[in-house]
Amino acid sequence: MQRGTQPLQWIWERRVGPGGNVLSPWVLVGEACQIPPLTGPPVVRAILTRAMIQRSFREVDFARPLVAMQPVGNQTLVNLETFYRVDWPRSGVAPREIATVMLLGRSVRIRPSVRSFTYSFGDGSGLGPTSDAGGVYPTGGVRHTYSFAGSVPVVVRAVYTGDFSVDGGAWEPVDESVTIAGPPTALRVREATNRLEAGVER
Repeated sequence: MQRGTQPLQWIWERRVGPGGNVLSPWVLVGEACQIPPLTGPPVVRAILTRAMIQRSFREVDFARPLVAMQPVGNQTLVNLETFYRVDWPRSGVAPREIATVMLLGRSVRIRPSVRSFTYSFGDGSGLGPTSDAGGVYPTGGVRHTYSFAGSVPVVVRAVYTGDFSVDGGAWEPVDESVTIAGPPTALRVREATNRLEAGVER
């Protein structure tokens, strides 16, 4: 909008309930160039605020982190070191992917990243918050040893943060975070047993 010669005015608003009770603080919602009364009402241009972008960030359909384990097959043994790593499903917006939303007629790109992971191994122990997404045997940094047999649910939680870009402009930090828990993965912990079998020498 091309501004006129009239003074620039900021437009603020706040919610007020019955009886004059204030329900929200003052929020800057736009600006206007006051036009003489004979020409019509003030022309208001809504302002895209960081609070609007942060709200849209919280509403992104983030990918829910999955847990992959070694030994493979979702089975391990008592006293055997088990290795974990994070997998991302095809559904949802995963780290480094981009979600695009329209706010006040402007294109806002949101590029999530993960600040930290927290692992729950299902036996009362866990790891995190940590930036380690895990790995495979023998170098993976996320590992755990079970001391008893049974079926345990393994869960990882990711704390998303990210950047945003308005109308193709420079990327800026969103200064917001969202915690997303993945679905539990059932792990069967078994006890190893030894036995001797009679054989026939030849």
